[in-house]
Amino acid sequence: MHNSDIIARVLEYACEPKDAAARKWLVSKAWLRGYDAPALWRTLKLTALPADAPVWALPARPAHCTVSLWARAPQRLRTVVERHTRCVDIHDGGHPPRGCILPTTPYTLGSGLAGQDFARLEKVIIRVQIRHSAQSYAADRAALEPLFDVTSLGGGILPWKGNNFLSLERSRDFFQHFHNVRILDLPDKYVPLVFRAELMSEFGHRTNTLLVQDGEEYAYNFLDREQATRLVELSGIRAGSFRHPVPAGLFPHMTNLELCDSHLSIQDLAAVFANVSAACPILELLSLEIDNGRADWCERESYSVFAHAPPRLKALCLMLDSVFRMVPSSCETASQFVALVQGHLPTGVGFHVSSSNKTLEDDGALPVAPWAPAFGPSLGGTYDDAVLARATFTPWNESDSEEEE
Repeated sequence: MHNSDIIARVLEYACEPKDAAARKWLVSKAWLRGYDAPALWRTLKLTALPADAPVWALPARPAHCTVSLWARAPQRLRTVVERHTRCVDIHDGGHPPRGCILPTTPYTLGSGLAGQDFARLEKVIIRVQIRHSAQSYAADRAALEPLFDVTSLGGGILPWKGNNFLSLERSRDFFQHFHNVRILDLPDKYVPLVFRAELMSEFGHRTNTLLVQDGEEYAYNFLDREQATRLVELSGIRAGSFRHPVPAGLFPHMTNLELCDSHLSIQDLAAVFANVSAACPILELLSLEIDNGRADWCERESYSVFAHAPPRLKALCLMLDSVFRMVPSSCETASQFVALVQGHLPTGVGFHVSSSNKTLEDDGALPVAPWAPAFGPSLGGTYDDAVLARATFTPWNESDSEEEE
């Protein structure tokens, strides 16, 4: 039995009416005392699923209990969590299967984590897509307040609609509460860097952005400029945002940046590289996740654009999603493709490729990256310089990624 399953039953025994819990599990107090070992609580997993959640919506990774139930956890376990927990993961059922919809019953955080005083908490992951809360904005905020001092906010998925605390409708309020964040994995892929008029015609609707340009009024941004200057690692920005000039030194402390885009022209990379270099003067690791590409990715001569990569980088990671098919016909194998790109990169910049097996044939000539089997380097990860300097190819598929998470 998985540790999380056991702990869920422990909490159910401890928190539910004793007669009902005893009939279900018949666990003794001596057995309960054995499950406060610090190693079991490095990550506290809580679910915000409502009571009417269908079977398909159950989280892939078992939760210790619901957020609201945690308020009644035994003090012994709450004390262990305060001393040893480094990550709190709050989630629901994720994306529903085709033809299904998310539960309509509002989620309830209760008093949640109120009163917890974490000593080592570093990271918070919030993945809640259910649109409505049964509580007020203030009550939900209070339930999560002990999390606001973390330095890493990651893996986020939040609903687009709704007026509760966990909603992108109030994105600026949400992110302002996480005032100490240095590592940020945005709650939506392809977030534009700043609002631009052409975005409205491109998306056809309002979209969230990371920042606003100076002098503009736009309500749907995540951070202000001061917060941006504190960021050290960032994931989820549209690569196309850097086709346009950006303020020099916008991210003065940024060392790890992951950009995503679809249908990106390889020729756009010259501007992207130049503007990234201006915005991030000490950048060490740059990742580009490309879902698809324009036809010029098939032209071998276009790859000279990689000569414009920031020369001070330690490594460039190119992550080609499963729909990406456009590589030069002369590059049938992974090692041939890596050699083509690496031949244009500035001296000293390591190169790493991840892709679906359908994109490039793995000829076994290159080692896998240190972050395998994940698609790319994780935020907050540490990698040896010698390893980053060594070219790699990592075959990838969605099942590998899910297991790694």
